[in-house]
Amino acid sequence: MSVRQALSWKQLGPMTKWARDYERGPTCAQSRLRLFDQQESSVRVTLYRDNHAWCPYCQKVWMFLEEKRIPYATAKVTMFCYGTKEPWYKQKVPSGMLPALELDGRMITDSDKILFELENAFGALGETMENITPHRRLERKLFGAWCQWLCRPARSAAEESRNKVDFEAVLAEVDKKLQDTPGPYFLSDFSIADMIFIPYVERMLASLYYYKGFNMKKASPGIARCAGNSRDLPGHSK
Repeated sequence: MSVRQALSWKQLGPMTKWARDYERGPTCAQSRLRLFDQQESSVRVTLYRDNHAWCPYCQKVWMFLEEKRIPYATAKVTMFCYGTKEPWYKQKVPSGMLPALELDGRMITDSDKILFELENAFGALGETMENITPHRRLERKLFGAWCQWLCRPARSAAEESRNKVDFEAVLAEVDKKLQDTPGPYFLSDFSIADMIFIPYVERMLASLYYYKGFNMKKASPGIARCAGNSRDLPGHSK
């Protein structure tokens, strides 16, 4: 009887004719250069992001670049929680914060500022950041309620219950906004308003179900409708 030996992904690679087109094919966290239908000479943008495609702030910028099909290069940097920052990055961004973006040789930090600059250079995605201020405030409100319930240990059962009720109240506001439109998006079509919510809502869905046994899709038909109509965006899954 022969013994089957497990093969590594590297060993299996040459056995298939399939190959991913990192530059012009579907989005991929391993891509270091994205050209879409343009030439490398058209690249004006370098995105500095985390190694593991986990940072939600990086994901917002990543999604914008992909959705607008803006040619860009990627440089990966270690997050503070995973280790020491690369010295070359600290020379560019002394704070070490992520994401950062280099546009025409100019460094920009803070994800919202980056999105403003990308809008100015390449056009808005649906509405402009300035026109979705109420959505941005609501997203921050939901984020705060999530952190209060998930990350700050309750000192009593009553406080735990209150944190849950507070989160559910904000979630109801989000659900109402989503239910105001006939489709699965905050506005008539996919826009920057959806993009600012996606990275954080994805993390809420998973973390609250795992740690609190709370099903956001069941609690919010609007969220469930969005998740059921997900687009092929970076890091976005059903």
